[in-house]
Amino acid sequence: MAKSVWKFPVSLGGFSTRMPVGSEVLTVQVQELVGPCMWALVDPEAEEEVRVFVVVGTGHPMADEISAFDYIDTFQIHGGQLVWHLFERPTESKEE
Repeated sequence: MAKSVWKFPVSLGGFSTRMPVGSEVLTVQVQELVGPCMWALVDPEAEEEVRVFVVVGTGHPMADEISAFDYIDTFQIHGGQLVWHLFERPTESKEE
């Protein structure tokens, strides 16, 4: 099956989103007039799963559990005045 690149909004703090199983996050950037978004390579015909992400600002305190999360990407907003880092909580299938 042909894959496609889909865009998903990113919320500062913690958030979850439904994505096709096996989706690969490619990048996180700020799209003008939209805000932070991540783009992922997806199989449009795959079943969906809920994936959990957390966004942490540079210099902000982080929960100890973040050490078990996977780093995805870093992005800047307000002309680089604020720098954020996206992490994903590993799913059980990734941990196996």
